Amino acid sequence: MRHGFSLVELSIVLVILGLLTGGILSGQSLIRAAQLRSVVSEYQNFITATLSFRDKYRSLPGDFKDATKFWTAADGNDGIGADCFYTISTDAATCNGNGNGLIAYSTIVSMENFRYWQHLAAAGLIEGSYSGAPTTNPIAPSTRYGLVGTNMPRSKLGSTIGYYIHYSGYSDGTGPYWKGDNGHIYIMGGQETNDITEVPILPAEEMWNIDTKLDDGRPGYGKIRTTRTNASCVTDLSSADVSEYNVADTSLSCYLLMQTGF
Repeated sequence: MRHGFSLVELSIVLVILGLLTGGILSGQSLIRAAQLRSVVSEYQNFITATLSFRDKYRSLPGDFKDATKFWTAADGNDGIGADCFYTISTDAATCNGNGNGLIAYSTIVSMENFRYWQHLAAAGLIEGSYSGAPTTNPIAPSTRYGLVGTNMPRSKLGSTIGYYIHYSGYSDGTGPYWKGDNGHIYIMGGQETNDITEVPILPAEEMWNIDTKLDDGRPGYGKIRTTRTNASCVTDLSSADVSEYNVADTSLSCYLLMQTGF
């Protein structure tokens, strides 16, 4: 004699399935919220580490002109020049910056953008180990290459998402940056085929969420911004005064520009 499921039994099964599905979706939301909070923590930790470094060594990391006195020279010589700047470190051995107060990239003067992370790690102020030098670009071997997890830190948002530091200075508002003095900024985005992490990683709503937590929620103002190059991320590319995050667009259209204040 065969017995089927009663309506009560089927109802119980459906309720259980609904609870499981709701729990999974809720769990995913909680995980994503924690990842977005980690961006805030990472940014604040890097700022704190840099200010601590400056207090101790009277210089910005990467720009530190006496770095080799503390951690030896990667080139085994004077710690300056291309023979040092292109030397990948497997330990704390490093190169000197030029001490001009700017963390900048130059094939002639310095590779301070990459040494910045190495100096912070050598001083014990951030976790990880960083090579301090460009990595060969597998797509274009003649060009410099930033590699997340190798010469720049990896974010908890993803294995190919990282931080690059760059002195952008003053922008007239015609390039990728909004008008104004951007100073030193962290560029947080996905792995690119050059030195800068510029691949969009966030939908506009999540970008707005981070900006609101740390700043003013405006894409073209304050210390947290995005670029003025992606129409899917913001509502107006021409004016910071009227532009807002395009929260109706759910595509990965934004990456972060985070002013450091130093």
